[in-house]
Amino acid sequence: MTRETFERITMAQGSYDRCLEAIRLLLDRQIPLVLKSTAMTLNHSEILAVKQYVDSLGTVQFKLGEELRPELDGGRSPFQFALSEQNLAD
Repeated sequence: MTRETFERITMAQGSYDRCLEAIRLLLDRQIPLVLKSTAMTLNHSEILAVKQYVDSLGTVQFKLGEELRPELDGGRSPFQFALSEQNLAD
């Protein structure tokens, strides 16, 4: 939900603002939207804030992703950020 966390995960400066602008443009055009956030060690403390933000948008739905995927080249480095089963349950 914060710029710092979002851009750390996406590894792209400016991605936070581009994402919020895209959400605004979709909502302005009344295009149905589902926002998904994958729970991981980098953002676990912000997941509830993300859900609250999505709830504040009215018709937008929220989906919590729990599954990390390998990199496009098959690299497994994303899995270092996976939450434990207990953290996911919490």
